[in-house]
Amino acid sequence: MMPRIPFTIRRDGRYYFRRRARWQSGNEVNVVVPLATCSAQAARNRSAGLAAHFDRVKNTVGAYFNLDRTLAPEMLKGLFETELSACLTKLIAEFHDPAHQPEALVAQFRTYASAYDIAQRPGDDRELTDSHREKLAEAGHDEMAIEWVACDLDRHCHKDVLDDEVMAFMAEDMGVKVDRINVKATTAEGVGAVGRGEAIAAHAVVLLRRKTDAEV
Repeated sequence: MMPRIPFTIRRDGRYYFRRRARWQSGNEVNVVVPLATCSAQAARNRSAGLAAHFDRVKNTVGAYFNLDRTLAPEMLKGLFETELSACLTKLIAEFHDPAHQPEALVAQFRTYASAYDIAQRPGDDRELTDSHREKLAEAGHDEMAIEWVACDLDRHCHKDVLDDEVMAFMAEDMGVKVDRINVKATTAEGVGAVGRGEAIAAHAVVLLRRKTDAEV
């Protein structure tokens, strides 16, 4: 008997990703996305990637709901379907890219999904604690992938925001007012060497303009 593939259903020989999301605000959504394959192995790999991205989208939407904002049910469903369809296109390209190892990608996706699942359980603070990290590591998950999820969760909880003192020091060094600078961090949506945690990147953007006579 063929092992069951998580979060999938099969209709007329083709596989579909299916999952439901619920939030403490009472909102919920059911999503079904075609996996565009009849192969059980391909469906298993693609489903693992979509499950990880599904949890990321759920986390982002949850942060939105925590601000007492709302989304119409059809808009919420459309958001998930659009995000997952775009993710699937990237997954198919990555799995066919000779530079990537499908087994390593799937293992990484499963780590993401497991970490998000633990952090978003009711009663938790939407973060990965040391005990969570230990539990994931004991289950054989990659430590780099675990930390990637931890950083992403911190970003949505605004725990990575620099405090006022640090911003003041930066403004002083650059000789500008503190309200003239901004620092932003990104996870690169899990894409490329930066997104996979294999590299880091820093960009500085400066807007220059000529002073007016009144400012001279």
